[in-house]
Amino acid sequence: MNKVILYIAASLDLFIADKQGGVDWLPQPDGTEDTEDLFGFKGLMQRIELIAMGSRSYQQILGFGVWAWPDKQTYVFTSQNLSTELPCVTFIDDEPKAFMEKIKLTQPNKNIWLLGGAKLAHSFARAGLIDEVILTLIPVNLGDGIKLELDWNDFILDSEKPCRDGMVQKIYKPKNDVNEVLHALKEGAIRILGKNLVGFYLTGSLSYGDFNPKSSDIDLLTVLNKPASQEALQALKQLHLQVEENHKKWAKRIECSYIPLDMLHSVQTPETARPYIGEGIFYAEAPYGNEWIINQYLLYKHGIPLIGPDFKTLVKPIDILDVREACIRDLFEEWQPKMNDPTFLNNSHYQSYIVLNLCRILYTVICHSTASKKACAAWVKSEFGPDWDNLIQTAENWHYGIEMNLQKETIEFIKFVVNQVTLAQNNDVGAV
Repeated sequence: MNKVILYIAASLDLFIADKQGGVDWLPQPDGTEDTEDLFGFKGLMQRIELIAMGSRSYQQILGFGVWAWPDKQTYVFTSQNLSTELPCVTFIDDEPKAFMEKIKLTQPNKNIWLLGGAKLAHSFARAGLIDEVILTLIPVNLGDGIKLELDWNDFILDSEKPCRDGMVQKIYKPKNDVNEVLHALKEGAIRILGKNLVGFYLTGSLSYGDFNPKSSDIDLLTVLNKPASQEALQALKQLHLQVEENHKKWAKRIECSYIPLDMLHSVQTPETARPYIGEGIFYAEAPYGNEWIINQYLLYKHGIPLIGPDFKTLVKPIDILDVREACIRDLFEEWQPKMNDPTFLNNSHYQSYIVLNLCRILYTVICHSTASKKACAAWVKSEFGPDWDNLIQTAENWHYGIEMNLQKETIEFIKFVVNQVTLAQNNDVGAV
């Protein structure tokens, strides 16, 4: 998933430049930015790979001297016939929607800093393409100039913090039901857990670009300094119940674990159970299985911090061979027995889930790599011919409110994946 982040500064009356396009009114760095990253710019540079800007912003930045981002591919939106000697700069005359469609195909999962100016930001916002606004307000009123004209009713204020000299930075997210759920859970976790909260992480399909609002769940992990108290657990249970009551579309579709930081120090499956909510039920003690290593690997690769540090700073890198072995154990211990569990297979949601999950297991075992369920499903269809096309396509198209009813085909697919994985294991032994 390509995320578009508008990172910009404005006056209190939301002008980003004066009438002449000048920005002399912006405060100059005082040295603390480099050491403290007060404005989150270093963090932004770590999150983005691409930059998008208008021609006026481009020409203004050129006037500052040396180009600051030679390692970031930059796209300049312009109808003018401009040229450059900078290999990292490309001029385009696309509408934002067409641009994003091309980027999704050619540079998937690369985040974009929408630098400005105001006209381009407005065009992206009008097309519903902005995923986050990081707005630094400077304590001055310009009264006139180039205004940042976004429809702020389309966004929710996610957080704000003071910077220096009266400046305030506000972070906005698009107003949709998923962001409202995430905001409510995040604010509730901050209130209940306080200083015990280390990080709150988005994982699953929302983090690697496979999310389908009709069929996907919201997957989260909360990391704590120490296990939550009974009082905190009761408050968290009530929080989840209230959020699902307020957002009925997502009732029974939120999964969240609460784990202490020291649990992340080992790749081995924890012996201690953790508090967990799934399918609308809050479990005070839910044991981990083989999914532990798989989930940590995906969090390391794709996890998005809603609160706290990058997940990579909390864990050591996990070897893909360990993930592969966990997938094999998961297949034989968790999914193969489902062939004899008609109650499980009669649930359309579970049918869809197991088919797509088996596609990812098969891909991981054979390719020694991981990918999204969508990519893995496409690989299985391509690699193993048309026999499974209908089953996999039906699983991909399933959503809440419709039936799947392919129990026999699902059982045959489980058998097929078991056979293919067994062959891969035998090849491993032969190679040794």
